[in-house]
Amino acid sequence: MSAQTAQSSPLTIAIIKPCCIGDCVMALPAIQSLAAAFPLAHIHAYAGRHSAPIFRASEHVSRVYLSPDQLNAARMLGMAWNLRTAGHDWIVLLDRSRWLISAARSAAPRKLVKLSPSRSNPRHEVDVYLDALEAVGVRTPFNVPRLTPGSDARESAAAALGTTEQSFVVLQPGGAENPGASMLDKRWPAKHYFHLARILAERGLRPVLTGGPTDVNLCVQIANEIVDFNPVMLAGRLDIMTSAAVIEQASLYVGTDTGISHLAAAVGTPTIVIFGPTNPLRYAPRGDRVKILSPAASRTLPEIDLRKVTESTSLPSTADVSVDEVIDAYDNLMKKSSR
Repeated sequence: MSAQTAQSSPLTIAIIKPCCIGDCVMALPAIQSLAAAFPLAHIHAYAGRHSAPIFRASEHVSRVYLSPDQLNAARMLGMAWNLRTAGHDWIVLLDRSRWLISAARSAAPRKLVKLSPSRSNPRHEVDVYLDALEAVGVRTPFNVPRLTPGSDARESAAAALGTTEQSFVVLQPGGAENPGASMLDKRWPAKHYFHLARILAERGLRPVLTGGPTDVNLCVQIANEIVDFNPVMLAGRLDIMTSAAVIEQASLYVGTDTGISHLAAAVGTPTIVIFGPTNPLRYAPRGDRVKILSPAASRTLPEIDLRKVTESTSLPSTADVSVDEVIDAYDNLMKKSSR
């Protein structure tokens, strides 16, 4: 590194990505690229309470600040004060919130890195974040999120799973709920999970049901339908990183367009993700062992805020992805893994 480059290199870099779990996972390649470009810099992250554990688990992030999941004028002023007080050299804003843009600008960093305002083409969010870095001259050799659960999470996962030595599949039937956002149309029908769990159990995979506190009733409903296959009920019992550690030990993960599906891909588990009313070209989890299933129409969807969709809006449905398609995807993943 030349003397001029060393002088211009940031000492501290703030990553701002308040929400949500999947978005924070998709930000990991950008963080890894920054760590490679500036190995002496301290990378700090600002995230909401719900998704902050993702950044705490990253080896490249030295400090995590909690930020509001949703901003208004008053919270923006508080965020601006916190950023200005911290005195970061660079602020990398991986969010399009006008409040966050105002807060970041008022902190007057030496360099402010922002996302392109254009979202007309279905470019993957990971690449959108990397584009912002490349626009300011940062090389981005990493484009697949990687995350390793810590020892505490793995110990908690082992305790939650118990002494079973049987191979298992993690089913995540719920999700699609975050602070300030509920998009239940992303879910795959419960009846499909009934049939899938039975087929996989007959193939030797014990069903493990995971999810947050709001998913418990749904998971209990599914567990009651497959009680003969001795399902493990973990919904509502695990924090985010313990969930990741449980999934890390699984032979297969099946879920939909939710943050936990991104975690499943990032820990390297064979992962099947079902899309419907959102575009997988933009939001699909990335990984070497990931299979995305969706109706063809999902891949042509423009940017849609599902929180504002009315009953009259016609969108592709996850229900159009059949159980047979999931089984075929599983077989293909297993063939690929055995090569």
